[in-house]
Amino acid sequence: MADTAFGGAEKAAILLLTLGEDAASEVFKGLEESEIRRIGQAMARMHEIPTATVARVLDEFRREMIQPRGVVANTRAFLSSSLSKALDPGKARTIVNELITPPKPRGLKALQVAEPKAVARLLRNEHPQICAVVLSTLEPKKISKILSFFAPEKMPDVLLRMGKLEKISPELLREIEEVFNLAPTESDNEVPIPAGGIKLVAQALNAMPKDLENSALEKMQGVDADLAETIRKAQFTFEDLMGVDDRSFQAILREVNRDILVVALKAASPEMQQKVYQNISERAAEMIKEDLEATGPVKVTEVENARQELITVARRLEEEGKVTLKSDAGGDDVL
Repeated sequence: MADTAFGGAEKAAILLLTLGEDAASEVFKGLEESEIRRIGQAMARMHEIPTATVARVLDEFRREMIQPRGVVANTRAFLSSSLSKALDPGKARTIVNELITPPKPRGLKALQVAEPKAVARLLRNEHPQICAVVLSTLEPKKISKILSFFAPEKMPDVLLRMGKLEKISPELLREIEEVFNLAPTESDNEVPIPAGGIKLVAQALNAMPKDLENSALEKMQGVDADLAETIRKAQFTFEDLMGVDDRSFQAILREVNRDILVVALKAASPEMQQKVYQNISERAAEMIKEDLEATGPVKVTEVENARQELITVARRLEEEGKVTLKSDAGGDDVL
């Protein structure tokens, strides 16, 4: 069969044959029976497929996937219909209602959706320990943005106190929520809440711009050298990925969107780029090289965000026991 005769079913068949049985079975689970029959018939007619044909089909699929498209749809109806097919109807309705009209966060968690500058103003005159408690309930990226509005002399103290903080008592939590006029957290749990710690501080520092991160660490070193060093060792930077073994590195790359990877490799060292190319397929490496050449200038913040995405994936996989990271690898500045 000539390439020109290939329709959607034939192209889908080639793609699934390329992906392998396990991936194909997952795709088939999401198709209608009529679609499965059409693709199956096309697949049954195929025998030996030229390499060039496979490459063209995969390249077309890649272009389709990265081409931005608008979608106009009744999202509630789509969610309701698709979830009803996968779950008990009652449970599906509950999930749809929660997704369409999610409950507003209560307590200190409400600050997670507030403007960082507004939260910084709220904490401006508070004792560093109160600031540490409040920030310890938020996510690392949010913490880093809020701290960027803090006075330079206050930030290191807050970070060190966060590093020493392990738990928040329910009583203290309620008192702080009352002081800031926040809706109280709905919980009957009187057990201290885990919060703060070395890991959270390290993650918050990783999410900061390099100059702010280095300044904070330097000031923390002058106040509590031992704790600051412990926090520094807990950090993991983009360049530290050079010390990750190939098997772990491959697992990390499989979890990262290629567009994110391309941005992360902007201005990266030749050694880092080569490490990526050596741990993906030859064709994938060629496509990334082409994308790097075709991509124009990228803002430093976009590059840092993309690299942070890789670090976040690496840490998650490490926590899941799927990869091994070397925390003592070098952490020099990248940009």
